[in-house]
Amino acid sequence: MNNIVGVDKLLMTIPVGNILGEGVLWDDKTQSIWWTDIEAAEILNYSITTQSLRTIAMPYRVGSFGLTQNEEQLIVAFDRGIALYHLKNNEVQWLDTPESHLTNNRFNDGRVDRQGRFWAGTMVESMVENGPYPSSDAALYCVGHQSQCLKVCENISISNGLCWSPDGLTMYHADSPKHEIFQYDFDPNTASVSNKRSFVTTEQMIFPDGSEVDAAGYIWNAQWGERYAKLPLLNRK
Repeated sequence: MNNIVGVDKLLMTIPVGNILGEGVLWDDKTQSIWWTDIEAAEILNYSITTQSLRTIAMPYRVGSFGLTQNEEQLIVAFDRGIALYHLKNNEVQWLDTPESHLTNNRFNDGRVDRQGRFWAGTMVESMVENGPYPSSDAALYCVGHQSQCLKVCENISISNGLCWSPDGLTMYHADSPKHEIFQYDFDPNTASVSNKRSFVTTEQMIFPDGSEVDAAGYIWNAQWGERYAKLPLLNRK
């Protein structure tokens, strides 16, 4: 099956010179685009209306973040933990630092689910000596409505590609160095996952990165080292 599809014309280019741009979010309220430059420890915001760019220096590297009901507050997966960040006074309000004992780990990809919970996964930053990929000491976490942080999945090397099916009953999650996107049964009410199985694997030099599900029910996966690919929502097996 050929999963490579064409895309429409490029709409715009924002010349920011990011070192490692990640985690693009659309803010419908302000008609703007948010994203992070992980290695520069910055969050950026670009207004479509005014065509103006705002760069926000952060105290630590930002793996991912989410918008909240308070326009002056973000929920942020900093490299060392998850916190509320107040844009007006630069205050960091820590919610949890679940891997502070793992000095080789940092938080990476994450997003807010349809029920308003914030999910973020960690990654191992360096390779195991003589190993094909980093150790599997990373994990995927969920911050619930009471700000409690729970570990949902473990034995991960680099957490990536988190997204949900249009009906909200299937969760997709990638482990990049293992060249695989997994799918799980997902309970929207409890955030519990079960029945892990393989959705798709990539070639040896192609690493599945961030993902999104479109309105037609297809997964778009950014594949590091290669291209964008459109994958069918249903398991092909």
